[in-house]
Amino acid sequence: MIDRKSAFAANMHATVPALMVLCVFLGAQRFVLSNIYAYVALLPFTFAVYFHDYNKKLSNTLIIIALFLCVDNGGKIYTETNNIVRFVIYVTAILSMLEGARFDIRRVFIFSLFFLVLIAITLLNDNPIDYKTAFRDFLLTILAFLVLCRSSTSFTYAIDTGFIAQLLTIYIAAELVNIMFFYSLDRDGYLSYNSLKSLIVLPTFYYMFSGRIRLAVAIGLMTAVVLLAYGTRMIFLAYIFACVIALLRGRIIKGYNIISILFLVFIATISLSYSSLELESYKVAGIFYQLFETNSVMDYLYLIDPVRYTEHQLFFDRNFLSILIGDGFGSGLIDRNNDFSFVSPYSTAFSDEELNEGIFYNLHDFWIDIGLRFGFLSIVLTYFFVINRMFSKKESIAILSMTEFVLLTCASFSTLGLIAIALIALAVLSTQDPFKSALSLPSGHVRQAI
Repeated sequence: MIDRKSAFAANMHATVPALMVLCVFLGAQRFVLSNIYAYVALLPFTFAVYFHDYNKKLSNTLIIIALFLCVDNGGKIYTETNNIVRFVIYVTAILSMLEGARFDIRRVFIFSLFFLVLIAITLLNDNPIDYKTAFRDFLLTILAFLVLCRSSTSFTYAIDTGFIAQLLTIYIAAELVNIMFFYSLDRDGYLSYNSLKSLIVLPTFYYMFSGRIRLAVAIGLMTAVVLLAYGTRMIFLAYIFACVIALLRGRIIKGYNIISILFLVFIATISLSYSSLELESYKVAGIFYQLFETNSVMDYLYLIDPVRYTEHQLFFDRNFLSILIGDGFGSGLIDRNNDFSFVSPYSTAFSDEELNEGIFYNLHDFWIDIGLRFGFLSIVLTYFFVINRMFSKKESIAILSMTEFVLLTCASFSTLGLIAIALIALAVLSTQDPFKSALSLPSGHVRQAI
């Protein structure tokens, strides 16, 4: 006797690939379909909820796609996804982390001590607390707890890395179309302001480790061009660093070497910059341009990004204990000597209130932003474990760890970024085959559907 519900589920599985390809393509249409593209995330989210009871791996995968397609920052230029829609997707993603979770008592105890120390530091700190920042810090603490305190026997959060890579490749191609036909640097600023845009680096690593090095190089160059239009230096630098690590692992090089690939990326970056006749306007290209304009390392770092340079100065000018263990929840970076006097409200992410009061919360780098409140020691430990796993012999761990490295460096400033990082971290800690597809029903459901 045919189980109609299972038969319907099997049929829905067959439609998922085509529908998701359509979704990621539409999700890049911020110019042509400006009032629609920001809500495309609802479709993979709906499918994720539907498949929750049939195929957890596919459901988890679709949640990540839904998060990627959420537009949390339009830069006052592009349409953003409605707050309520984003909230529902965010909460569902966090709840998915609780699926089958069991917690290790020793890890919970150690984490609780760490949490109590943070609370004590916060209460003893005389500096003003920004409650919006404190909320994000509290969310980060919850997500860290859900990842770090799980029992080693309950890491079962699996995702279909290959399916995500294929969909993101389509998205990258759609962004190239935007660059060629619709995007204007003068009119639009950045091609995207979305905080999870750095996830597009995943396909490069996936195809490297699947042995398709020519495809990896091609997609890598396409990704570099898109990152250039995204205008974020740190994503580009983190991407290059992760690519170097990927190649240093050995087995995937197969006739190609680090110098040749980095040279191609360099040529793609510079050639596109020159073709626009606005070399200095591209932040990524400015990294190379300023090399010929300065004579000292410190001057070079300042010219590349004076705001980031000053943030680092203020961060490391604090007392050693504050640098090591942080200033607690909701703390800001205090500019006592008016070092940010050169900053205008229209040139950075700082608000008018931050500039007027001299206390800054919207900081640019992961190690400054999170390190300010949780301590630089926690940043060092985090990067140590992530980079160590980038050298793992298991392809699934290496692929996701390289992606996680880029996300940590570039997406941790937002709620969307923190949730995505937590999901990727949970997937890293779960044993899985990155080349095994989730686009099939469990055998039991397949038999019922036939």
